[in-house]
Amino acid sequence: MVELRDTTEDRVLTEQRQLLDGNTSALHFRLHLPSHRLPPSHALSVRAAVLAGGWAQWLSEPVAVDPARGSIDLGTLALARAQRPLAFQTLIDCGGRSFVLGMAGDVLMLRDGERSYALNPVASAPDERLEAVGDSSTFVRTQGRSATVGVGGVVYAGCSVSR
Repeated sequence: MVELRDTTEDRVLTEQRQLLDGNTSALHFRLHLPSHRLPPSHALSVRAAVLAGGWAQWLSEPVAVDPARGSIDLGTLALARAQRPLAFQTLIDCGGRSFVLGMAGDVLMLRDGERSYALNPVASAPDERLEAVGDSSTFVRTQGRSATVGVGGVVYAGCSVSR
C-alpha cells in the first residue's frame, strides 16, 4: 500500500494497493489526485507499507511532498520492519523520551523504542506499580496522569500519561 496523507488533518487523501503474490522486487506505483482536492497550505506526505495479518508489518518513513509541484518522482521508498501495535495503548511522555504501555495478547507490555518488557503488577506497592518480569529496576509507577518509568535502573520522573 502507498498513501498520500494530509498530515495537517491526519487523513488519507488517496492510496494505491497492490497484491504482492510472492513478488519481493520493487513495485512501481502512481498516485493520482486532482489539484482541487489538495487542501491549501496543508502538509502532505507519502508513505508505503506492506500489510499482512491485519497490520503494517513493513513501513517506510513518511516523505514530505510539495503539492505546488505537478508530477513528483519519489524514487524508491525503503521499508523497515515494524513492531506489531499494542492494544489499548497508553503513551508515557518523559520530556523527550517516550514509552508505550499496552497489551500484547494477554500480557501487559512496556515498549522503549525497539525493546519490550512484559510487566506484572506489584501487589505490595502502595501505588500503581508494574515491574518487568525478573527485573525490578524496569518498572512503571502511575498516579493519575503522572508517571515514573525505570528502565534498567535509569529512572525518568515527572512523566505525563496520555490514554
